Amino acid sequence: MPASVLNGGVAPLGYVLAVPPRIKHNQLVIVVHGVSSQPATVIREFAPVGREYGFVTLAPDFSGMSFRGYQRLSSSAGAGGAALALERLAAQVSARLGLDPMRFDLAGFSGGAQFAHRFAMTRPGLVRRLVVAAAGWFSECDSSLAFPQGMGGMADDELLRQFLAIPIRIAVGTEDNSRGSNLRKESQLDARQGSNRLERAEFWHSHLIQRARELGIASDNRLVLLPGTGHQFRQAVENGNLDRMVANFLCGDGSLEQSNGLLSLDQTAPPSALVK
Repeated sequence: MPASVLNGGVAPLGYVLAVPPRIKHNQLVIVVHGVSSQPATVIREFAPVGREYGFVTLAPDFSGMSFRGYQRLSSSAGAGGAALALERLAAQVSARLGLDPMRFDLAGFSGGAQFAHRFAMTRPGLVRRLVVAAAGWFSECDSSLAFPQGMGGMADDELLRQFLAIPIRIAVGTEDNSRGSNLRKESQLDARQGSNRLERAEFWHSHLIQRARELGIASDNRLVLLPGTGHQFRQAVENGNLDRMVANFLCGDGSLEQSNGLLSLDQTAPPSALVK
């Protein structure tokens, strides 16, 4: 069901919505598309598990020029405009469907994963659980580093402490190790986070563990490898079972993180423990 919502000074944000016959999950599940994909594709891949688990799937549309740079939360209204647009849209849809008006579940793929983790870092009180899949690179959980390398000017230490307490799954394909045209390539970034999405996911997983330990926060942060998956959304679903991993993490018992060929690392495992 295509629709849009007016958000004051922020451009209208389109979306596609999938509502199951019976709603059993009280949180709206928001899945954000990548730069090369569309919200209709997200809904097509996630609607079946949404019906099975009973959750409402919202796929916002950041593809227009008004939201160019949405990966860094930007819009034509300026920094943070994309995040504000989604915040208001989520509140409107949740109220209309009788879902939890205070929090929702958030997932994103590729550019959508960049948006999702930065949204959660700036608005942790709104996000119940977070899935970050195949992000090109990551903002670090450090308010002393300027955004977007860190979160300086976007989130203070208290917000970052709240963020680290959110249950997080960092998903990436076992074959997502190329340096294609859509990957950000900078020598300093390569040296710190790794040269591809797989290495960068491993880095961010370890980084969040370290920051949580430094701040004395109990975290639920796991790295999930999607077998037979490069950097394609459809492949992540068909080969890597991304849709079912997300559904099980948000609405189930988490068993799919240890089955169906998925490899999962808990928050105590170092990157060297990865099974390749």
